[in-house]
Amino acid sequence: MLDNIINRNFNELSAQDRQKEYKAGKYGMVFCVIDDISGLQNDLVQVDAGASSRVLAPITVEKGAEPRISATSGYNGLVMFPKFGDNTIKDEATLRRVLAFMDALCTTEYQDFINFGLEGIHYEVVDGVRTLLTSESGSKVLDAARGDIGQILPFAAYIRRDDDTDMLKDLYDQIEARKAWAVLDDSVGLKSATYNDLSSELDSLMMDAAVNFVTGAITGDDYRAAYQDWLVFGGQDVLDELTAAYETYKK
Repeated sequence: MLDNIINRNFNELSAQDRQKEYKAGKYGMVFCVIDDISGLQNDLVQVDAGASSRVLAPITVEKGAEPRISATSGYNGLVMFPKFGDNTIKDEATLRRVLAFMDALCTTEYQDFINFGLEGIHYEVVDGVRTLLTSESGSKVLDAARGDIGQILPFAAYIRRDDDTDMLKDLYDQIEARKAWAVLDDSVGLKSATYNDLSSELDSLMMDAAVNFVTGAITGDDYRAAYQDWLVFGGQDVLDELTAAYETYKK
């Protein structure tokens, strides 16, 4: 590893610590959630008006190899319905109506409608750009119109707007491109008794090896040896148990 290129204490920094240094102009690159870029850029220009942020393209080990990106589980919160009280969903037909409404909120058509409303009432088009209208008090007319529904609105990963900056266009292009490279974790939702007992030790073993490899404290061969230690310590049992659970799940 090149000296002073990577903070050697990176593993001790929280996400907030890393972002604080980036927004202060002390870091040239930061590892974060891809859609954090907008907030980071807005704060960064307060320090350096000419600063510009971009999303780093996926890095591959071998030149020309297709990227691989770890996909999330797809879980991002939950919606709960009351079991008791006046607002209880009392029958299956009502439940299906509610679920159909929640499904509709996830469509592009409804997302667009809830975020812009009706032309001439909630937004106007100026030079081809949709602009939300404001009331005399300065608040968005649309905010008052949609009311509390915003509390349950399942926002999309992004919503392209006519006045998006080049940075946002780049961000959204990257999100779309990465769909083809995302690798799902088939173990999500499956159980391993061994991992339940040894998760802390197993995770620490490989995390320590990863940090030591990145900082140059160990070689690639040392890292692979640590993986073999992980297998012996209980990792192989975890793999076997998850594989068996997956085969049962497929049936």
